[in-house]
Amino acid sequence: MDKNVEETNVEEQPKKEEKQRYVKIMHTNFNHDDQSLCIEKAGESIDSCKTPKDAARVLKELWDEKYPLHPWHCIIGKHFAASISFQSKKIIFFTIDQHNVMLYQTES
Repeated sequence: MDKNVEETNVEEQPKKEEKQRYVKIMHTNFNHDDQSLCIEKAGESIDSCKTPKDAARVLKELWDEKYPLHPWHCIIGKHFAASISFQSKKIIFFTIDQHNVMLYQTES
């Protein structure tokens, strides 16, 4: 073995297992990338927050930063349904596992 070559043991970091989730999109006008990001961040916030209210705040603040021109609103809960008429710029309404998530942006 060459003296200039050092052997190194590189420990591979265990891959974080992705949690399989049930997702059903009921309505959206988000582009595909924003849909994927919203679903991913909703799952993370639901897992990490103590209440759905806290998870909704995390998701709302993320979208307020991403698209700050108009205000965002977020509702997350296990037991709600929605029938709405709206004038919003963007909206996504989906189920992730047992939670319904509605995130939408209004004009004012």
